[in-house]
Amino acid sequence: MQPLQRLAKQLNRDIRMVPLESGQTKTGTSVLQSALTSGHWVYLANCHLSITWMSDLEQLIESYCTAKNASKPHPDFRLWLSSKPNPQFPVSILQRSLKITIEPPSGLKMNMKRLYDSSYTNMFNKNILVIYHTGLSLQHCNQVHFRKLLFGLTWFHSLLLERRKFGSLGWNAPYNFLDSDFQTSLSILSLYLNKYKETPWDAIKYLIGDINYGGRVTNAMDRRLMNVYVSQIFCENCVKSANYMLSELPTFYVPDDGPLKNYQEYIESLPSIDHAGAFGQHPNADTFVHAEDSSTLLDALASFQESTNVEQGKLMEETISTLCEELLQSIPVPLDIQEIKRKQQIDDSPLTIVLFQEIERYNHLLQVIKKHLILLRKGVQGSIVLSSEMEDSCLKLYNNKVPDMWKNFYPSLKSLGGWIVDLKLRVHQLHSWAYHTVLCIVLRGKPKVFWLSGFMFPSSFLTVLLQVVARKQKIAIDHLNWEYNVINDRDDLNGDTIQMHPKEGAYIRGLYVEGASWNFADGCLTDSLPMKMTVQMPVIHFKPVEKKKSAKGMENQSFICSVDLKSGKVDASELFLSFVAKPSAQNLQLPFEQIHLLFFLSLSHKKNLLYF
Repeated sequence: MQPLQRLAKQLNRDIRMVPLESGQTKTGTSVLQSALTSGHWVYLANCHLSITWMSDLEQLIESYCTAKNASKPHPDFRLWLSSKPNPQFPVSILQRSLKITIEPPSGLKMNMKRLYDSSYTNMFNKNILVIYHTGLSLQHCNQVHFRKLLFGLTWFHSLLLERRKFGSLGWNAPYNFLDSDFQTSLSILSLYLNKYKETPWDAIKYLIGDINYGGRVTNAMDRRLMNVYVSQIFCENCVKSANYMLSELPTFYVPDDGPLKNYQEYIESLPSIDHAGAFGQHPNADTFVHAEDSSTLLDALASFQESTNVEQGKLMEETISTLCEELLQSIPVPLDIQEIKRKQQIDDSPLTIVLFQEIERYNHLLQVIKKHLILLRKGVQGSIVLSSEMEDSCLKLYNNKVPDMWKNFYPSLKSLGGWIVDLKLRVHQLHSWAYHTVLCIVLRGKPKVFWLSGFMFPSSFLTVLLQVVARKQKIAIDHLNWEYNVINDRDDLNGDTIQMHPKEGAYIRGLYVEGASWNFADGCLTDSLPMKMTVQMPVIHFKPVEKKKSAKGMENQSFICSVDLKSGKVDASELFLSFVAKPSAQNLQLPFEQIHLLFFLSLSHKKNLLYF
C-alpha cells in the first residue's frame, strides 16, 4: 500500500482504499461508482476474501465501458486490486488487467536498502531530528546515537527476515516479521532517546526484543536467539565505538556517523550474496541453503514429469500393481497384543502400558497400509474406481514417495524405500521389547538401549520414565529434572556393547546434532565439521533427578539444545538437552561472555538433536 500511496502523491491523485472483508462489498461498489465519474483512484485490498463478488465487479466496470453507456469512466480513474494467489480468481479479470507481482527483497543488502529510502532524509537533519511516525523532536539526546541505533535497528530487522532462508537452522517456526514491527521499534528509540538523558538500555532491549518483535516469537529457543541479537546491537558500544562489528565478518559494522548518503553508500557496498557468517552461522548453513534451493528446483521439475507420467497409462499401471504386490509382501506382520498379554500374565507397570500403546498404533498403521495397497492394486487393475486421493497415492508410489495417508502417522523425510526399511526397524524394536519381556520378566527384558525415534509418541515414553522415578522416590513428577550423561564411546554409537540397564531412566540412541559436532576427546559439543550437516550423537543416559539435587555451577559451561523432529515439527515434549560446550580455539582469549555469544551464534541458535 505504501508504494501505491507514494505514487498517488507524486502524480497528485486522490486514492481511496477499501479492504474487501465480510460486509464491505457494498462499500466497495459505492466508492467505485463515485470514482468512475470523479476520477479518483480506488484500491480494493484482499480480493481473495470476496471471490464471489469479483464477477459483479467485472460487470460494473463493463457497464461503464460499453458503447451504449453515455457516461464514460473519467480518464484519470484507475482501479487497483490486490489478492493472494487463488485458483478461483476470475481469469477474465486477470486477462484484462496489468499484473504486478510484489515480492519481498532478498538479502541483507536489499532489505536495508529498502528501509533506507528517501523517507529517512529528515531524520538526518543536523539541527533537529524529526520522526515522522511519532512527531517527536530529538532535542535532548545525542543525534549521533540515534542515527547509529537507527542503522542497528535496520540491520536487526533485515537479519530477522533473512534468517528464515536457513529453515530449521534459522528459526523453529516461520515468523512473519512486518514493517510495522520496525516502525514501532523506531518509535520506541525516538521516544526513549528524547525522554532520558541517560539511555535506558534495559528498557529499550525489553520493549524491542521481548514485547515488539518478541511478541511474535513463540519458541523459547528462538526468543533466546533474539535476545542475543538485541543485546549485541542495542548497547553502549554500538553508539560509542568506531566501526562497531555486527558479525564475525569484517564487512558488516556500524559505519561512522554522517549524512544519509554515507549510510546509503555503505549499504550499497555490502555484498549482494549473504554469507552464513553474517548471521553468526557456521559455513555449513550455506550448504543447507543451496541444498534446499536445489531441492525446490528439482521438485518443481518433477511436478511437470508427474503430469506426463499419468498419460503413460499401461506402463504406469503395471509398475504400480507390481509395487503394491512387493510392498504387501515386505511390510511387517502386526503384533498379537492378546497373545503377548496372555504370556506376560499381569503387568501394570507404566513402561508396559507405553509398550502396548505403541504396538496398537503401529498395528493400526500396518492395517491402513495393507488396506490402502489392496485398494490401489484393484484400482489400477480396473476393479474399482480410483478417487482423487488414490490417484495422488499412485503418483507418489510411482515416484518413490510416501503417500500422505501413511505419513500422517509420524513425520519423516525419507523416500518410499527408506521409509519402509525404517518402518520395519520400528516394529522390530517393539517386537523385541514385547517378546523379551514375556520370556525374561525376572531378567528385566526391556531393551538396554531405546531407539527414541522408533516411538510414534516419544514424549509419552519420556514422561513415563519420570513417572517411574517419581513413584519410587514418592515425590511429584514436577519436582524432577532430566540429567544427561553422554556415553563417550566413538566405536559404539548405538550402544551394542552396553550390558546393564541403568538404575534410573534409560539409555537413548538415535539422536543427531545439527549445526555442531561432538568432541570425543573433551566430551563436549564443538563447532561443526566442514560439510557435515548432521552428526550422530553417542548413546545418552536420560536420568531423572530431583531438581534440588541437579548439578549446579555448570550453567555457564552448558549449551541448552532443543530436541526436534527431522521434519521440522517440534515434539510436544518441549525437551531441551544441556551439554557442555567448547568454543573454537581462536576465541579462547576473549572474555567469557563474548566467547559464549560468538559460540552461541556460530553453533546457530538451536542445536537441534534430531531424531527420525
